[in-house]
Amino acid sequence: MSADRKPTSDNSESAAIGRRIRLQRERKGLTQLKLAVLTGLTPVTIWRLESGFYSDQQVSTLRTIANALEITVGMLTDPEPNGEPAGKAAS
Repeated sequence: MSADRKPTSDNSESAAIGRRIRLQRERKGLTQLKLAVLTGLTPVTIWRLESGFYSDQQVSTLRTIANALEITVGMLTDPEPNGEPAGKAAS
C-alpha cells in the first residue's frame, strides 16, 4: 500500500473508531500483531482499521476486537468513554 493513501474520509467515524481501537490496544500494551493473533484477524486488517481505511466496520469485527481488549463495543463506537469529544478528532 502506498504511503500517500489516506483514510476513506477526513475526520470520519471509521477514523475515530480506528483511533479508539489503537488507544485501547496501546492501553493493554499490545502490538498490532498480538491483537491480530488474539482476534484471528490479520495484522493488515488491524492496521487498516486503526488507520481508518475501512469505512464499514462490521459489528462482529468490532465485537471480536472489543472482546480481545476486554472492553465493550461501545468503548470503540462511543466517543465519550475515551475522553474524545463527539465530532472532534483526537490529536
